[in-house]
Amino acid sequence: MKHLIVLIFLILSIKMFSQTATNFTCADCSGITYDLFTQLDSGKVVVICWVMPCGSCVAPSVTTYNTVSSYQSTFPGRVLFFLADDFANTNCATLTGWADANNLPESSFSRRFSNAAIDMSDYGNPGMPKVVVLAGLNHQVFFNVNDVISQAPLQSAIDSALAATGTHDITTGRSTVGVYPTVTDRYLYLTLNESRTDLKSIKVFNTQGICLKTISVDNTVLTDPFSIDVTGLAKGMYLISVTAGQNTYNFRFIVN
Repeated sequence: MKHLIVLIFLILSIKMFSQTATNFTCADCSGITYDLFTQLDSGKVVVICWVMPCGSCVAPSVTTYNTVSSYQSTFPGRVLFFLADDFANTNCATLTGWADANNLPESSFSRRFSNAAIDMSDYGNPGMPKVVVLAGLNHQVFFNVNDVISQAPLQSAIDSALAATGTHDITTGRSTVGVYPTVTDRYLYLTLNESRTDLKSIKVFNTQGICLKTISVDNTVLTDPFSIDVTGLAKGMYLISVTAGQNTYNFRFIVN
């Protein structure tokens, strides 16, 4: 078990991407203001899809939207779809009409933007469309593809992004339990997408697989999210193991 935990940490410590996101603060077409880094720092994954809009943008945009939508049942509100006009020279009314006509509905996780603050050139060459996946406290870019968007690599990128946010089980894949943020100096937060009464134990391990902390659980007063105080831990990387029902979920985090 100890060797397995150490191996997991080694694998997750490898940086696969070096590009980072560029922040923006602007209102969407409904007048709601979003700050990109605030969204990422809160543990969300943001998928931006720039369109002209045009006919050739339809199929890749629908693939992107449908892929993001598929996460809403397991990670509700954690993966966001931002549809953005490429150069902010198409007004919101036109962009909205194009999106509605092509089955890209607006919702709590699907927003539309026509604002030059969301600059496609921050991520290299333009595309029709261009799709990026952004996540994590280091504002990492997990996907940056132009023109042709395939579901499998996009889904793999979102899975990796969820792992970076701490809301993705590092041993079994998508999880009904989430832990965020991935870097903290005080609290972790546990989210429960299954029955709260199923939660049995929470344990914290160091990289050598030694259990440093066991958190008692009282399901009668359990809140969601459930805060976990880690102020007593030294700086470094750790593993938190959550047992709920018949399953155990493992997440890594860093105390800074």
